[in-house]
Amino acid sequence: MHDDVRKLHGKIIQAAKRKDETLRRQFHNVQAQAFPGGDPQERAVGFVHFLNKYGPTLVDRLLEELPTDMGVHWVITP
Repeated sequence: MHDDVRKLHGKIIQAAKRKDETLRRQFHNVQAQAFPGGDPQERAVGFVHFLNKYGPTLVDRLLEELPTDMGVHWVITP
């Protein structure tokens, strides 16, 4: 029984290490998206990138869907 508990303990440790590594990898991926090259995304990825990705109707869509309140930030999803 002592041996079984030791094996179970080892499995728990390995699972925790895998979970920790997954969380670390996810964090680094998000950090790379938010801060490409170590700079804030808005300084590294220009508006032209989004025009190329979503086409010339992007500006019209933004004007239609977003309020034009000054001093407010919005998150836009495709």
